[in-house]
Amino acid sequence: MEPVCVSPSTAADAVWRPQLHFTAPNCWINDPNGLIYHDGEYHLMYQHNPGKRTPAWDSGSPGPGPFWGHAISRDLVRWEHLPALPIQSGSGSGIVDRGNQSGLGPGHDDLLVVFYGSSLAYSSDRGRTWTPRDNIVPPRHADPYVLRYEPGGYWVMITFVWPDNPHDFLFYQSTDLQHWTLASVYQGELRECPSLFCLAAPDGAGRRWVLHAGNGEYQIGDFDGCRFDADSPRLKMDWGTFYASQCWYGAPPGDPRTLHLAWMMGGGFPATTSFDQQLTFPCELTLQRLPEGIRLCRQPVRELARLHAATLYARDGQRLSPGVDLLQGVQGELLDIDAEIDLGQDTQVVWQVRGETVMADRPAGLLRCGGRTAPLVLDGDRLRLRLLVDRASIEAFVDRGQVVLTHSCLLAPEARGLGLSATGAPAQVRRLRVHALRSAWD
Repeated sequence: MEPVCVSPSTAADAVWRPQLHFTAPNCWINDPNGLIYHDGEYHLMYQHNPGKRTPAWDSGSPGPGPFWGHAISRDLVRWEHLPALPIQSGSGSGIVDRGNQSGLGPGHDDLLVVFYGSSLAYSSDRGRTWTPRDNIVPPRHADPYVLRYEPGGYWVMITFVWPDNPHDFLFYQSTDLQHWTLASVYQGELRECPSLFCLAAPDGAGRRWVLHAGNGEYQIGDFDGCRFDADSPRLKMDWGTFYASQCWYGAPPGDPRTLHLAWMMGGGFPATTSFDQQLTFPCELTLQRLPEGIRLCRQPVRELARLHAATLYARDGQRLSPGVDLLQGVQGELLDIDAEIDLGQDTQVVWQVRGETVMADRPAGLLRCGGRTAPLVLDGDRLRLRLLVDRASIEAFVDRGQVVLTHSCLLAPEARGLGLSATGAPAQVRRLRVHALRSAWD
C-alpha cells in the first residue's frame, strides 16, 4: 500500500516551507529512519503520517500509520522523493548487506535491509521495492538499530522493550540478520532511539565508540561486540528542538565521514500549510579533545557550500564597540553566517537574525536563542559561532560544534534584516562572513 497524503500543496507552502531542511512532500514527518548510503545514493527514510499534519500516534489521526517515507540524494543537499515503504511501524534503522551474506535474497547482489519493531524488510533493487519478514526478535521491541561489528564478523542490534523498559538497551548478535541472540543489557539511563557508532579518537589515539539516545544525550566508551562500557558521563549533543537522531550507514569510497541527521521538533507551522515538521541539516560528527575532555562535535556537511549564492558581508579585524551595528543594512533570507569574535569579560554580542535574537552572553556563560540557552564555549577569549538560517529555523554551532542549539521557529517572510552589536564592553571581530544561500529545491 502506497500512502497518498490527503492535503495538496497550498499557497502557504511557498512562504513557509524550509528551503535547506528536509520536509515530507505533504503532511507530517518526524524521526529519520533507515539512513543508508549505497551505490551513489543517500537514502533517507522517515516517520510519516500520510493522512494529516499531525503525528500518527495522535488519537485524532485516521488510519493505521505511521508509514516510512523515502527520499534519496546524491549530495545530502538536494532530495528526490520516492514512494513510501510498505512499512507501518515506529522508528528503526538500515544497513547494507554486502553480497547477500544473510541469505535473505537470491544471488550475491547487495541488499538494503531496514529494521523496525520486531521485523525487517529487504530490497535487492536499490531500495525501490521491499520484501518484509516479521518476528525476527520477540514482540514489543522498539527502535532497533543495527550495525556490523567487523572484528567479530557478525551484526549487532540495539533495541529495548516498549513501554516496559525504554532505559534498558538490549544488545543482540546475529550472523544472518534473521536469528538473534541476546548478548548484554546496558542500563545507562539513556532513553529511546539508541544508536552506536565508532569515530576516530583525537590525536590519532585509535577509535572510540559513542552510544546515544533519542534526546541527543550520549556517552563515550568501548565496545567489544557484546557489551558497551562507558567511560564518560552523560553528555548532550544539542540544547534545542532536537530528537531521534541517527547516522548514515555507509559512505562513498574514500569518504571517512560519519554523517548525522535528526528530527527538528516543533516550529508551529501554520495550519494553512500542507506539511508539518522538518529535519535538521545533515552534519558531520567528529571527536575532539577539549579542555573538558573528549567531546562529540557536530558541523554542517561541507556540501552546504554548494548552496552558497553570494557573499553579503566579509570583513576581518573589525572593532565592535557598543552602539555600533556592524551588519546594518545587510539583508537575506537563507543564510550561512560564520564568525570568530574575541570577547571581553563583560561583553555580550548580539545578532539580530530576521527578527530573532541570538546572544553570546559571556558574563552569564550562555548562548541564548529563542528562549533557550546552551553553554557558551570559548577558546580563551575567542568565540566561534556558525548560524544556519532557513525560513523556519536557526541552527547555532558553537566553537568546534561540541555545543549546538537547534531552534525551530517561524521567521516572518518580510523580516530580512541582520544586525551585530556588542553591549557591556567592546569586542574584536577577527573574521565575519555572511553568505546568502540558494534553495536546495531549485
